[in-house]
Amino acid sequence: MSNVTRVRVELKRKYNDPQRNFKDMFQDFKRQVSNAGVLHDYKNHEEYESVSSKRRKKKKEAVKKQRQESLAEKILSGDRVSAPSGVIKKVLANQKKKKNKRGSYVKE
Repeated sequence: MSNVTRVRVELKRKYNDPQRNFKDMFQDFKRQVSNAGVLHDYKNHEEYESVSSKRRKKKKEAVKKQRQESLAEKILSGDRVSAPSGVIKKVLANQKKKKNKRGSYVKE
């Protein structure tokens, strides 16, 4: 049985304009639904996914992450790598951010 999420939004009369009151209430409702994760759960349960397909998906993501990490290591060590330029720029930008946090990287 699935969990039940209750989202309740009450109308507070901030303005005399009923249209504006409804817009505010609707925005509050959307925000609370988003924060409660209702849509995320709905999309996860929209279609049945077998255990084996979940396992395959998880393994595929792990392989992808491992490939990206090894590529980042090669880039940072200075080896020549054949990869899209966007990936290389992203790795170098992340490295600069890490150095910035540690305080060893000084902007000139």
